[in-house]
Amino acid sequence: VNNGKIDVTTVFLDPIPVTKDNMDQTVVADGYHTKELVYKK
Repeated sequence: VNNGKIDVTTVFLDPIPVTKDNMDQTVVADGYHTKELVYKK
């Protein structure tokens, strides 16, 4: 992507909304947090 002066290295990502219904398939499965930490009370 050019910012008007130079080409800037860019990485386009597809955002994934995280909800209680997909928490295990996103945050936990990717190893970002453990299941114990996510569901800690």
